[in-house]
Amino acid sequence: MEIIIVLLLLTVYYASQPIYDIVRIYSRSFPAMDNVISRCLNEHPYYSKLSPQGKASFVRSVRKLSLTLEFEEKMGMFLIDSRKYKICAAIVQICYGFEKRVIPKFDTIMVFPAPFFNPRYGQPMKGFASLTGKLALSWADFEMGYSDQSDNYNLGLHELAHALHINSKFDETDSHFNRHFVHWEKNSRKDFEDLQEGKNDYFREYGATNMHEFFAVCIEHFFETPQKFNAILPDLYFRTCILMNQNPLNEHGDYAFDLNDFPELKYKVRWIPT
Repeated sequence: MEIIIVLLLLTVYYASQPIYDIVRIYSRSFPAMDNVISRCLNEHPYYSKLSPQGKASFVRSVRKLSLTLEFEEKMGMFLIDSRKYKICAAIVQICYGFEKRVIPKFDTIMVFPAPFFNPRYGQPMKGFASLTGKLALSWADFEMGYSDQSDNYNLGLHELAHALHINSKFDETDSHFNRHFVHWEKNSRKDFEDLQEGKNDYFREYGATNMHEFFAVCIEHFFETPQKFNAILPDLYFRTCILMNQNPLNEHGDYAFDLNDFPELKYKVRWIPT
């Protein structure tokens, strides 16, 4: 009899977990937690320029991520909630133009206090995105990336760009990024070759390593100095807007991307959003 009662209790417990998760994660009303997240992101350069409605949507996405992602503290790192929220905010920022503001394959974030030694590569690293769905970040370098919005260096966005690229190779869902990345890569190869040949001094040299690094460096510049990016490489900037489905120059419209904002370019591209 006791065994039956225990089995019934376990059945009720596990049956109730999905309902609990839905209420916990997807509810739109978490005022206390959302207020904390909002205060934490007050000085976030991307979040701070959103409309009240845009901020509310951004905060909900950060909250959902913070409750679903797994964070691993490495080498004595202590992750207080505000640090988790800032990492989640970087993910929401890079995915802001997508229907689902997540990178599906990447569900684990390893956070180190500073650059760390990676035995697989035999050298110290500031971060990496692995094929197993883990993202590693040096917190010191992640913070530094958001401290200066004019240096075109942002470790978080750089590694998340790699994560998006990796995810597109394994994720079979019909996402906007997955549909458009192959076209972005094909049509941006000339810009990559120009960087390799020293014809482009806007991007840092590391972007000439390969197309993977070129894309990640493009994303850093796309968010940090969009006005300069658009002035120097308008076609590449436009293609990146299409790929990311957002326009960082549109600060008054919550970064929404509109083909009509690029009247001279919209008829030149070989592919447009569908």
